[in-house]
Amino acid sequence: MALNTRFQNETGSAARQLVEAYLQAAQTLLGQAHPHDAQLGQDGNTGVFLLQSGDQHLELQLSANGVISLRDFGLARRIAAASVPDPGPSSGSPSDPLSHPDQQEPLS
Repeated sequence: MALNTRFQNETGSAARQLVEAYLQAAQTLLGQAHPHDAQLGQDGNTGVFLLQSGDQHLELQLSANGVISLRDFGLARRIAAASVPDPGPSSGSPSDPLSHPDQQEPLS
C-alpha cells in the first residue's frame, strides 16, 4: 500500500482513512473487473489472478489452504513502456488517496 498511495508515514486517523480509501478502491475494482489472466503456482495448489480496469490493476493470490488475499493493487503497469507516451511529472492530488507523487515508473 505504501508504494501505491500517497502514504507518507501518517498515523492514527489519517492512516486509517488512507487504508479505508485504498481498500474501498480495491473493492470497487473487484466489482467492476473480471480476471483477464491467471498463473498457477508450481505446486499446483496456489495461483494468482490478475484484474484490470482502466488505469488500475489488482492481483489476487490463492493460497494452498484456499485463502484469497490482495497481493497487489495500484496503477496498471506499462506493458510496452516504449510505446506509451510519457505523461510527465505527476502532481499527486491530495484529494485522491491512490495518487502517488513519485509514481512514474512501472512497479516491476
